[in-house]
Amino acid sequence: MAHIALETTITAPIGAVFAVLRTPARRPEWMTNLHDVRNVTGQDVDESWEYTYTMLGRPFTEGHGA
Repeated sequence: MAHIALETTITAPIGAVFAVLRTPARRPEWMTNLHDVRNVTGQDVDESWEYTYTMLGRPFTEGHGA
């Protein structure tokens, strides 16, 4: 079975990195197949949002959250 490993060094405080990772509106910056995040409401476990992504060249729109 094939195995691919990637490694990146991020020169930023860990709190700043996780702030980007947990902010839905910023996810298209690091999730290359995610094109749009909208209607973000709530916070943390009560958070919800809608998003559009591409899989196998086709766009999909879904929602996530509470």
